[in-house]
Amino acid sequence: MCSYQNHEQDYVAIVMIPFPTQGLVNQLLQLACLITSSYDLPVHYVGSATHNYQARFRANALNPSDIAKIHFHDIPTPEFDSPPPDFNATSKFPSHHVPLWEASLLWREPIASFLRCFFLAQC
Repeated sequence: MCSYQNHEQDYVAIVMIPFPTQGLVNQLLQLACLITSSYDLPVHYVGSATHNYQARFRANALNPSDIAKIHFHDIPTPEFDSPPPDFNATSKFPSHHVPLWEASLLWREPIASFLRCFFLAQC
């Protein structure tokens, strides 16, 4: 088992897990680039393959040396229906996001597994 006393040098890394329906891809990428350029810390970006693809695609507009320090990790996401938005709905709640919300509730174990493996690899 790992213990803090066994570390010859403390290891610091940032793990970002953006919630898919919040639309934070650009903001978190900019924050990740700021962290890597200012503090030279590795950033691990954890998300679905689709959202990580979007993040990588948008990262083309950012500093390539900062992006190189961002490690993307895809976690499995179950298939789900993705209905289009209903612009004529009486409620303005974005109900088309509900299936993604429900699918993301199943991320708990894959994210916990990633974090366990990540931590053990650093010990």
